Amino acid sequence: VPQLAGLMSRDPAAGEVYHPPFQRQLCQFCHNFGGGIDRLRYSPPTLCFQCHGRMDQMGPTVHWPVKQGRCVTCHNPHQAPNKRLLRMAPPRLCFQCHNPEKLSHGSDNPKCLDCHNPHSAGERLIKTW
Repeated sequence: VPQLAGLMSRDPAAGEVYHPPFQRQLCQFCHNFGGGIDRLRYSPPTLCFQCHGRMDQMGPTVHWPVKQGRCVTCHNPHQAPNKRLLRMAPPRLCFQCHNPEKLSHGSDNPKCLDCHNPHSAGERLIKTW
C-alpha cells in the first residue's frame, strides 16, 4: 500500500511507540484490501477486541469512549508518541474531556491512572487492584 510506505519507515529511535502488526507491516491483521479498497476487517471495537480482549467487561462502570466503541479517542492504531499507543500522555489526554477544575481530589499534579482504570472498573472507574 504505497500511501503507508512513508509511515512504516519512521525511525523507532524518534520515540514513537508502534502497534506490533503495523511495525511488522502485517496490515492484513486489521485491514482488508480486496478490490483495491482499504477497509477494516471489523469496525472498532470488535477489531480491537480480536487481540486485546474485552476492555469493556473489566468492571461495572465503563468509560464513555470504551462504551461507545471509540478506542481511537485515546489510542492511535498505528503509532503514537506515548506508551500504550496513547495519543497524548495523561493527564493531558484525560483533560481533553475531563475538566481539571471539577476534580473532587484536586488537580495539582494529577496522576489519573494511579487510581483510575481508563477502560472499565468499579464506581468512578476506581481500580480495585
